[in-house]
Parts: sequence; C-alpha cells; structure tokens
Amino acid sequence: MGDRAMLRIVLDNLISNALKYTRPRPQAEIEIGCTPGRGAETVVFIRDNHSLTYSRSLTTRTLKRILMVEDDPKDIELTLTAPDEYNLANEVVAVRDGVEALDYMYRGGEFALRPEGK
Repeated sequence: MGDRAMLRIVLDNLISNALKYTRPRPQAEIEIGCTPGRGAETVVFIRDNHSLTYSRSLTTRTLKRILMVEDDPKDIELTLTAPDEYNLANEVVAVRDGVEALDYMYRGGEFALRPEGK
C-alpha cells in the first residue's frame, strides 16, 4: 500500500512524460492499465509508443549508471525497489545531497578513489 498523495504525484508525472514524449509522433499511443500483482497487490502501468522505441534501442547500448540524490533513507529504499521489480540492469548510486553528487561526478571527497567511468 502506497502513500495516496505520493502515488498521485508519480502517476501524474508518468502521464505527463508520456504526453510530452509522444506529442511529436504522428500517431501517439498511450495505454494506462492495471494487472494483478503479488497477493492483493495491483500493478498500475503506463505505456507509450515513445518508450517502446526507446526500450528497443537500449538493446544495442551500454546501460548507464543512475545517480540518485536523496536524503531520506526510506525514499532511497522505495526507489531502489523499481530496478529489481522491473528487472532493470542499471546500477544505481545513491548519495545524500548535492555536495556528495558533485563529489561523485568529479571523483572528490569519499569518491576520490572511484575508478574513472565507474
């Protein structure tokens, strides 16, 4: 069970992105639906023909690392369930604030020994 207000924000953002990225297509297709999940869980999904094209193109690309900046450990935990749940292979690096994000990107502070490209 998710926080109602947070779920509304997530759905609003996903629908907005689907509209934004399919707008330039001659034939935009957006599908919103749900399927049964585990136990009493319901999985809600939003699919659009832009993301299908993008996901096909990922098969020939190297997966990118995701840098997440979040100060709430529970939000980090919640966000990190998505890659596992949807079998995404991207590595996710979580840092607590903008200073740590910059340290990570420029290999400073506690990330000074991070290998280039990692």
